[in-house]
Amino acid sequence: MRRSFKLPRLCSALLCAFAVLFLQSCGWPQGVELGKRLIVEAVGIDLENGLYAVTLQALDTAAGGNSDTDKGGSHTRIYRFTGKTVGEALAKAPAATGLTPLYSQARLVVLGRKLAETDAAAPLDFFRREYNTRSDVLLAVGEPDAADIVRADLGSGVPDAVILEDAVLCGSENGACCKVKLFRFMNLLYSPTDTAYCPLVRLKNAPDGSFLEPDVCETAFFTETRLSFTSAPEITRGLLFLSGKTKKAFLTVKGKEGAYTLETIRVKPELRLRRKNGSITCGIQMKAVCDITEFSAQGIKKLGEAQAADARAAGKRFLTALLRDAFGFFYYDHRADVCRLQRLAQLRFPGKTKAFRENVFSRKAGITDIRVTLTIRRTGKESL
Repeated sequence: MRRSFKLPRLCSALLCAFAVLFLQSCGWPQGVELGKRLIVEAVGIDLENGLYAVTLQALDTAAGGNSDTDKGGSHTRIYRFTGKTVGEALAKAPAATGLTPLYSQARLVVLGRKLAETDAAAPLDFFRREYNTRSDVLLAVGEPDAADIVRADLGSGVPDAVILEDAVLCGSENGACCKVKLFRFMNLLYSPTDTAYCPLVRLKNAPDGSFLEPDVCETAFFTETRLSFTSAPEITRGLLFLSGKTKKAFLTVKGKEGAYTLETIRVKPELRLRRKNGSITCGIQMKAVCDITEFSAQGIKKLGEAQAADARAAGKRFLTALLRDAFGFFYYDHRADVCRLQRLAQLRFPGKTKAFRENVFSRKAGITDIRVTLTIRRTGKESL
């Protein structure tokens, strides 16, 4: 005889309720509506009277669609909060705005120079730990203050953070700055051997003087979590060539036949460590491919093989001097390991770190040789 078991009605109801709750927590989306979000585009952090002053640039549509006509049509609003920590300052945003902040859309985090010279690790620690923030957000130092950069009217119909982001990204393409993401910067900042760096952003007047525009042409370098020195545009360009990060850079070189503008197509540097008689030195080899985009000379001269050879020789001299000046600036003048050479030395020569530091950071024995191989890819009418 077949038996059948029936669950009591109470048990069935409890099981149904549990199933509904389980599906809600796992499969059904839970969150805040977009209209109730404060969509943050850029964050500026300064140090004022011992407190963190955080400036937020947020989309105006997140604030109920009210248009801020004083912002040049960029449709953004500026908010400012202070606190003993960055987290404490940002915790005031919901009460002040009536909206829930959304930091995952932020394009750029800017540290004021005064704060960066005091300690960059503490304010950035919030963004590294907060799960709603992006670890790959771009980072920059603002001069003189981050608030000036974040709240500036850049005279465009798009959010000003987009202009700032493009300035940092485009600057890295032409050799003007070094872009870096937050997680990468934090890894270098806490490393005992590597040197962390990020772009330095200022504001300058547009040619017609009608609005401001970002000027990203220098780089800020950090020692023990603090900004210690900056580099001028030409030294920054040398760093990009040393690290192989430059792409479409334009170099103006002078040869015997005239002046040439070279466009870099490929740049492949290789830094080699050598050990001889107990000392460790560094050699630099670089292979570069360039196009001649412009040629100027006195009188009428055709751009041919002779001029291509002249451009190649002039380009090699220029790149050799650029690499030597940049290496000397970082390793001899500031003892900054921007090329991760100490890490490479520890892997190749265990236990010889002291010998490495004594030699590579010494102007007398640091670089053994610099060899540049330059190929002019196109000549003649095709280059003009």
